[in-house]
Amino acid sequence: MSSTATNRRIGRRLPSPGLTVTWRVPRRSRWRTRVVEEIVDIANVSASGAAIVAPTAADLRCDQVLELDCDGLAASARIRRIVPGSDPGLSYYGVQFVDPSPEVVDLLLSRAGLPRAEDLETYWNRAR
Repeated sequence: MSSTATNRRIGRRLPSPGLTVTWRVPRRSRWRTRVVEEIVDIANVSASGAAIVAPTAADLRCDQVLELDCDGLAASARIRRIVPGSDPGLSYYGVQFVDPSPEVVDLLLSRAGLPRAEDLETYWNRAR
């Protein structure tokens, strides 16, 4: 990846082992395509997006918007990049959050080890 692509990121990416979300994706069966919910892993997360590791979904395309469920909080994410994984049947999906609520961002970042916005503000006020 070029340094230009790295510098466009708004937030710092945080590794997030064990962090999962539920996404709704189209899955094709013999007779029809249905939207199914799947629990998927997040490899890393930032305030503006995430890298999702999931079973390859042939019907997903860049710029497609998916619905995510983060512990009961709804969020939308636009697929920006799809990279086949080294394991057959897995892919990495680079997604950008679409107007996420502050609660969703706080939840994901706190699960990745970053303090919540309220905690950071408290630390800031104590330091003054």
